[in-house]
Amino acid sequence: MIREWSTTEIIAQGIGYIGLVMCILSFQFKKHKTVLLFRTLSEPFFAAQYLLMGAYTGCAACLLGVVRNLVFTRVVEKGRSTLPWQILFGAVYTLAGILTWEGPLSLFVITAKLISTVAYGISDTMIVRIMSLPASFCWMAYNIICFATAGILTEIISEISIVVGFIRLDVPRIKAARAEKKAALSEERRPRE
Repeated sequence: MIREWSTTEIIAQGIGYIGLVMCILSFQFKKHKTVLLFRTLSEPFFAAQYLLMGAYTGCAACLLGVVRNLVFTRVVEKGRSTLPWQILFGAVYTLAGILTWEGPLSLFVITAKLISTVAYGISDTMIVRIMSLPASFCWMAYNIICFATAGILTEIISEISIVVGFIRLDVPRIKAARAEKKAALSEERRPRE
């Protein structure tokens, strides 16, 4: 039997696909500010999608994500520690998850946002990409259970984008650092005349 979609469900899925585009682009940038800008742009679209679908924990988490991302962008730009903000947003996400409790399903969102809050508080985009994978897996489970097709596709493509971004941007950086270290060790071992 084919499932019939309501107009609201179709609109919700369409809005989610706009968020998908912003989200996918985010992992292809070197600068922390640009990564968070595109993540911030995706959040309101996903919030609207979840709201229309009645997935209130996801909606609340995405709306809070806008504020978190803007704060982290500013704090990282100033070279300040994000640790106090990570703790604050971690508590706020946990509280939001409790207030919008959808049963154990909400734990996926809370876990995803706790992981991404730590990740986005770190200025090293390689760490952001690596830590975004487990957060993405949590969102994937939430989206599958909520039947948010745009969210499911977003997480599949995000995971691919994270890996591509890691290979394209981080692997050359790791190789260059290793080569530099090897050259420095060779220089130290060279006999002095």
